[in-house]
Amino acid sequence: MSTVFLVLLVVFVSLAILLAAGSLAIQGYIYNEPVGDIFWRAPVAAAVITVFLAFWCYLNYRAADPKAQELPYETFFTSAATVDWTEPKSEIWVERSGGRSHYRIYKFEGVPPHWEYRADGKRLAHDQSVVAVVVKEGDPKQPMDVRFAAKHAENKYVEEGGSRYMTVDNFGRIYTPRPGRSRAMLLLNVLHFVVWFLAIWLLLRFQWAHALGLAAAIWLGTTMLIGPLVFAKIKPKTPETVPVVARLRERCTERTQMLAAKHS
Repeated sequence: MSTVFLVLLVVFVSLAILLAAGSLAIQGYIYNEPVGDIFWRAPVAAAVITVFLAFWCYLNYRAADPKAQELPYETFFTSAATVDWTEPKSEIWVERSGGRSHYRIYKFEGVPPHWEYRADGKRLAHDQSVVAVVVKEGDPKQPMDVRFAAKHAENKYVEEGGSRYMTVDNFGRIYTPRPGRSRAMLLLNVLHFVVWFLAIWLLLRFQWAHALGLAAAIWLGTTMLIGPLVFAKIKPKTPETVPVVARLRERCTERTQMLAAKHS
């Protein structure tokens, strides 16, 4: 979090300078004379904005799921507040009418990264024969089977008795809907605009119509540039840590499956 504080400090100093210079220039052009006492008005306005951004960061930090890849309350342009998603599962079980098959993940380098699931060297095909997929969750010593029923018409697998799902396009990731978060995200973005408007109107002493237009322009720039820059410092990180022995065992298994497939 120390990096977040440093970024917020830079934001505060930058905003104080820009607001002071911008107010003097704009008000000197459209009004008879710029507002007085700009030496304290601009820093106070910058402090108000920075405190609001810090509060926003705090909410994200407290509500963030360490297993998720996105923060719950981001900006309009980067938010994934309506859904959380996990890293793809390392192994799954696929149910067909003839029984259950065990598949392991095989990752490939690239941008963006991609992966597929194989069993006995054969790639998983999402055809009509697939009834459901099963993943194991909970205590590693006594894992619980969680079943996702196939919805072929929707290209997804939906958790039985729950709201989570997997998609065919990003198969292996589990998505958790968070519809309530979208309302909180919307409220925070609107409050961000309101704070800008009040700071420009009441502190920098622009006429309300001019303050409204300036707030809209600055809010848009802040939302697109500063917000993502700050939030990037508190994004949850979930690097996949695989023990060396497990990694070697997985590679040996893959090589054995490929050789078996060639000879079969």
